[in-house]
Amino acid sequence: MKDLTNSSVWATVYVKCLNSMVNEGPNREKFIRLAEKRTQKAIETITLIGKLSNKSNYSYNEDDVKKIRKALLDAVNDTISKFIVTTTTSGTFTLGK
Repeated sequence: MKDLTNSSVWATVYVKCLNSMVNEGPNREKFIRLAEKRTQKAIETITLIGKLSNKSNYSYNEDDVKKIRKALLDAVNDTISKFIVTTTTSGTFTLGK
């Protein structure tokens, strides 16, 4: 799994998003509508998870926090990586000498 905490990765995603904004139309409008709705829902749900940190109401330990953190970061990294188009090159093509 890729570590998407690197700022150059985020810059690449940002540039690709800007480039895709040029493509307007029904698919773009649908993407915007769904992305905004789903992202907002994810943010609200993550906020609810944060409310579990209230020690007056809940009991948890460091291991619980690590598991929650890993699950959330893995899900975010997996999701963002789906938007990154990567090309791999295995070397230079030659027909031989």
